[in-house]
Amino acid sequence: MVTYENTNTGDRVSYEHRSARLDRLDNWQRVSEPEPQSEPRQQKKTSKKGDADAAV
Repeated sequence: MVTYENTNTGDRVSYEHRSARLDRLDNWQRVSEPEPQSEPRQQKKTSKKGDADAAV
């Protein structure tokens, strides 16, 4: 959830995603947003010469 606060009135609203409209208005500020989720890195499988898995 992304939470915005109106600096004139103190009102707070929460949305599931960022609001392009509120992001453009000077009197609205984002006060919280979710941490970016990093995707797990995939490990490359490499085989060295001489490994039992290497193709002959």
